[in-house]
Amino acid sequence: MDPRIPLVVDFGEVDSEWWARQAERATYGASRFFRTEAARLRAAETTAARRAVRRLVETPEAARIVQSLAAGARTVVIPNGVDSDGVGATSRPGKVPTVILSVSLRNEGAFKEAIDFCRAIVPRVRARVPSTRFVIASRDPLPSGATADGVDGVEVMSPTIDVRLLLHRHAVAAAPSGAAFDVRASALELMGAGVPVVTTSPVCTDLRAVAGRDLHVSDSRLEFALRLVELLENDGLREKMGARGRDLVQRDFSWDVFGARVEELLGGVVKGAAEDGSSPRPAAAGREG
Repeated sequence: MDPRIPLVVDFGEVDSEWWARQAERATYGASRFFRTEAARLRAAETTAARRAVRRLVETPEAARIVQSLAAGARTVVIPNGVDSDGVGATSRPGKVPTVILSVSLRNEGAFKEAIDFCRAIVPRVRARVPSTRFVIASRDPLPSGATADGVDGVEVMSPTIDVRLLLHRHAVAAAPSGAAFDVRASALELMGAGVPVVTTSPVCTDLRAVAGRDLHVSDSRLEFALRLVELLENDGLREKMGARGRDLVQRDFSWDVFGARVEELLGGVVKGAAEDGSSPRPAAAGREG
């Protein structure tokens, strides 16, 4: 590519990291393939990082990886937006009280953490609301050998394509901090669907949310369980907090918000190139690429 053309690269969550994680959980033959693919991708990502004038990533963790590949160019964190335009949970009837723990089961440690949380929470919630259904949902495959044995009545849905299929008017979400926590999957997507969330103080701060209005906050397991019970037993509170959480997502975390940031960044790159005296133009491309 003509070096005068300013290059902006979107690394997402860094694809080579995904392949490396698959290598950790795969059998010997498959693991070798995954490691090879991870190495090839990392080489391509390094080349792109060195060439780019701006690097986009989805998470701070991805930013640290990309910065380690090549210093110099600015790396900007712009998460994916949350789609809250679909049908919300408040429009779907549901009679069974349900607590959803939407997590990222990237490794055995994350799964163990989710199970330990359920061991502490489930008995306390069911003591007050015996019919409560508990579901651990993750888009990641279940780590090899992982089971939910020892936690009575907890369902594990892994991998699941769309956690919103579980949502209804009597559902609430538990989003504790930790290795299994993923701000988008654990909190924002559920809030965007109108489901009230119970989380921890650091998450509330990161989301710039108001505790008690946009979501419930608790930093102890006992209080966490009580907050879940409060929502499960109070239809009006569930609906009100779900609506306010949804408003927060639409205002601060929608595709429109983050799309505008990408547009602003691209405009700045083009303007900067023009001020430097270069003439940004598209690279010629034919059927062969």
